Amino acid sequence: MLETIMQLDSRGIVPFGNESAENYARRGAATLTGAMQLKVEYPLGQEAHIFGKTTMYNAKRVIMPPGAAAEMKEKFRADISWIPVFEAELGFHSHIAGEAADLYRNGQSIPALICCEATKQTLLHEAMHAVRGFADYANNKAFEEAVADEGRFTIQGFNAVFARWRNALIVRAARKRLEDCTGENAGFVLLRLTKPEMMALTRAGNPVGYLRDLSCLRHRIIKERLGL
Repeated sequence: MLETIMQLDSRGIVPFGNESAENYARRGAATLTGAMQLKVEYPLGQEAHIFGKTTMYNAKRVIMPPGAAAEMKEKFRADISWIPVFEAELGFHSHIAGEAADLYRNGQSIPALICCEATKQTLLHEAMHAVRGFADYANNKAFEEAVADEGRFTIQGFNAVFARWRNALIVRAARKRLEDCTGENAGFVLLRLTKPEMMALTRAGNPVGYLRDLSCLRHRIIKERLGL
């Protein structure tokens, strides 16, 4: 079971909340199977669920640029090469370059990236959102955008400038502490922490001790990877 769990996490499928190892293993396997069923030539033409809303897209499946998958794997230990990518006109979302969406195949939710143009930068940003499906996006939009921007301060596509700046500082501070105590694993840990966890990490006198005390399945995977 441990090997299966670690393999799923390495594919960027992260446990939800208090999800059990058994449910996580079943959900992860079903997610990968559903993604593989979306053939390269398969047009989307179906409902996609974004931010709790349902939108119908007509899109074409495209190949994940290898540079995007390689960078995601190197920085964050997440192999996203399996995630379906579609190019489409985003309609009322036309002011932005892409969306992370949930598609449904045989009742199974499958993360997908829907882009106006599947550039590496756009796909990396949206892939961060897809991997962080365990996080509370609805109530922490500015923070999740800051994480997807890797702590860089940007305002494109988001009007609350102060909120974006403040959350970017949290992400950058957490990454610095992780780099100091976990070295090359900093990106891996950062991508798998919630906002409250990152804030607590930046205040902890002993960051490694703080990580060691966390207990849900997502945390246990982090500790296994770090050897804690």
